[in-house]
Amino acid sequence: MTIAKVIDMSSVLGVKVFCEDVPSADLVDQALTVEVEFAPRARGGLHVHPHQEESYQMLSGTLDIFVDGRWRPLQQGESVRIPKGTVHGFRNSTRTTARALNTHDPGLRTQEYWERMEQLIRQRKVTGMSGLRNGIYLSLNLNGFRREIAMVRPPDWFLRALAKLGTALNFKLT
Repeated sequence: MTIAKVIDMSSVLGVKVFCEDVPSADLVDQALTVEVEFAPRARGGLHVHPHQEESYQMLSGTLDIFVDGRWRPLQQGESVRIPKGTVHGFRNSTRTTARALNTHDPGLRTQEYWERMEQLIRQRKVTGMSGLRNGIYLSLNLNGFRREIAMVRPPDWFLRALAKLGTALNFKLT
């Protein structure tokens, strides 16, 4: 993989995605494989990919993966495959950075989702994972990517309601 682009979500999620610089539309029907750097304390909420299989192959460090109802440490050289529709999440509970190859198959609009997250963070519309304003912007973003991701915690119904509130209050993603 030739790394030509960095999608930096580290200030909120503790994650940087290193990928090829190709239009997201070119990735819809093929697997998307990226290298991801997980800073200490990085974490993502519990979620599902309704139409995608996801996998992690650890390059360095340790990353906890939530799958099958429990957290499981994944260390350098280990990998895990997460079937579509499976509740999962990640966290780096160590004091060192972890790196992994991460694949979504098919890619759908996953890279576009990350790019939009990065944009919201750069615009300071999203400054964290808690609070009403952050929740509204995160929910509005999620609503545009329903085929790619659905949150489990916080529950999807709550995030949909937040997005409706954001729309009523005239919050804009761009």
